[in-house]
Amino acid sequence: MNLKEAKRLEPGAMVRMSWETYAEAQGRTGIILSKMHVKERHMAKGLSQWRDEKYDLIIHWFKKPFNIHDNPCVMENWQVMVVSHV
Repeated sequence: MNLKEAKRLEPGAMVRMSWETYAEAQGRTGIILSKMHVKERHMAKGLSQWRDEKYDLIIHWFKKPFNIHDNPCVMENWQVMVVSHV
C-alpha cells in the first residue's frame, strides 16, 4: 500500500499481506489496531528501496501468515494491502 492510501487508513480496517495472492490469502487477514507516521530514512521492507517516510501499522492477524511470529505485530505500510476500510 502506498503512502496516500496508508494516510486514509483507520484503525479497524482489514488488511492482508501484499505479496500473497487472493486465493492464498483466504482467511489470512488482519485488523489494524493502530498506526504511526514515521519520517526517517529507511530501507523499505518488501520494496528494497530507500524511503523517507512510512506508516508503521500494528496488526492483529486472525490466521497468521507463515513468516509472522508475534501477534499482534508491527508492519510497514508497504507490506500490506487493504481488504476493506472502516
